[in-house]
Amino acid sequence: LKTYPLRYTAQSRGALEVALFLSTHPKVERVFYPGLETDPGFVLAKKQMQEMGGMLALRLRSQTADQFVSRLKLFAFTVSLGSTESLATPVIQLYGDDLSPQELQACDVTDRTVRLSIGLEDPADLIADIAQALS
Repeated sequence: LKTYPLRYTAQSRGALEVALFLSTHPKVERVFYPGLETDPGFVLAKKQMQEMGGMLALRLRSQTADQFVSRLKLFAFTVSLGSTESLATPVIQLYGDDLSPQELQACDVTDRTVRLSIGLEDPADLIADIAQALS
């Protein structure tokens, strides 16, 4: 717990770097991260938060979340919310059995939606891994 504030700050900064990269990638349809100025919750998040956290989501244009996650090398596949290592999960696997198709649509969750939890790895390494998984 003594190192938690340092880890949270590092993970938040890493998540912002990853989100900025994803927001400009042609194979990514949308990025969900309150630290992006284009995010609908950005203004409110800036009022309420100093750091935007290490969790983000993205929706891919063509490949499924399963295809993308299976190509990642530095991200562990898990349904955990976070740790010191980076994690990736197809969101449909988290809620697909619990929510109706209408509820999934209202939550903007599809089979192309991925949740990333950014750990303490170098953001440049994570971005390189994501780039190769998207190619």
